[in-house]
Amino acid sequence: LVIWPRLFLSGRETEIARQLPGVFRVLNPFRSLALVAGATSAFAANSALPMLVLHMGGAAALSLRLGRRLRAPVLAYDEQPDRLPAGFDGIYCTDSRDSVSGAIPIGNLLVDSVAALHIRRSERGPGEAGLAVGLMPGSRALQLRHFLTRIGPVVEDVAHRVRGVRFLIARSPLVDDAMLRKAVGTHSGARLEGEGDATAFMTGQGLCIPLRSRGEVLESVDCLVSTPGTNTGEAAALGIPHLVIAPFDPSLPLLTGLPGLIERSPWPGQPLKRWVLRRLTGGMTYYAQANARAGREITPELQGPLNIERVSECLASLLLDKHRRGRISRELAGVMGPPGAARRLVSALDHRVLTPGQNE
Repeated sequence: LVIWPRLFLSGRETEIARQLPGVFRVLNPFRSLALVAGATSAFAANSALPMLVLHMGGAAALSLRLGRRLRAPVLAYDEQPDRLPAGFDGIYCTDSRDSVSGAIPIGNLLVDSVAALHIRRSERGPGEAGLAVGLMPGSRALQLRHFLTRIGPVVEDVAHRVRGVRFLIARSPLVDDAMLRKAVGTHSGARLEGEGDATAFMTGQGLCIPLRSRGEVLESVDCLVSTPGTNTGEAAALGIPHLVIAPFDPSLPLLTGLPGLIERSPWPGQPLKRWVLRRLTGGMTYYAQANARAGREITPELQGPLNIERVSECLASLLLDKHRRGRISRELAGVMGPPGAARRLVSALDHRVLTPGQNE
């Protein structure tokens, strides 16, 4: 598993990847670049094993360069194959809507990634009384800083509007205690208590919100509040109604320390910040993956400048409308498609390795 350098990496990706079953070796971004540059080798030059490179994200140019260095075919799985450069020996995409010339639709891997959770959700009993809401602040320091400091006012307001509602915070495996405490800070009136699996978020009014694993949250909640990203695709595949908050607000600070001082300066900070925000948004109309795929708003989104009252009102309205949540749930599952993409991709890779040089 080769991890390319990317913006906003947490630094824990290599450690987590080593725990994946079936992964023989993991190269961190530094070693990955050294491999491409020829400064090191992670593979035996005279290996008789068949070899190929499968690009699944990050810098496509580096994956192509790695393939040339290893003299191996380079394939790609991408939900937006039209953005890939030329040079791939084969491209796989989610479905025919995403396919460009030569791209083969195989389904959405996100659907397969939550298949076990889907089964557990369908088998769960009545559980605790009241609705459960999962809060998914993301795994990047910027997301955590903006999300966690604003959780308190939202949950306190919604708890007054919706009787018996419970909240859980989904903790990414890429986020450690130090990152959480730094993100919460000391200015929001909130605090963290406990460590590790016993960590809880305490609001200014004393509401206690447990932090649980992403899997536990996705398995048990009735609704989610999430930043843009993979979380929204997983929620859609599970049929969980979710409110996506995309506060790409020029007034929000992106950086801290000395870079933060530069960011707040009239020049070059403000022009540079506007450029970064344009890059982050990418001209997207929707940030929830299901909405982007459908080309319309199935699950609610709040974009632009962050408004705490608006977030509270939208979440409370969603929780109080059972029929709306049911309709959203049914539409979400249909948009993301059926499972089976992983099996089809593995079959295609097997065919490629066993019959090199032939077209599928």
